[in-house]
Amino acid sequence: MILCPEIFGQGTKKYERVPLAMLELGDCVSSNVRDVFSAGGQSKVLDHAGREHVIRGIDAKLLALTPLFSQVFQELEEEAFMLYWGEFHEDCAFRLERFLTMLDQESAGSLLDIRLSQLLRKMPFIDEVCRGK
Repeated sequence: MILCPEIFGQGTKKYERVPLAMLELGDCVSSNVRDVFSAGGQSKVLDHAGREHVIRGIDAKLLALTPLFSQVFQELEEEAFMLYWGEFHEDCAFRLERFLTMLDQESAGSLLDIRLSQLLRKMPFIDEVCRGK
């Protein structure tokens, strides 16, 4: 999800790179990648102020995985970022900010009433991502 933020967009080709990333980095293959990310309907979440927002199933999956962000942003190799993002930054915190920007760009056409980066920035552990790196 981090290397392929286009899966949060509306494009018809948004799932093309995900199987490659899974195979290259995770040594696994999935024949139903689209189903994994498109199934799930909608979920409701509360933001930091207690307001309720309706988000897509894929967005709920991303929020559930945020505790793993620190590990992923610190351990992914430069080559992976270069291959999937076309850029690499030594500063882990900058990589996180770059991901949040790409995430907002990709999900801009969705019917969300809040940007995903706003929800992620308010997660209790997001400030721990890349701390000291």
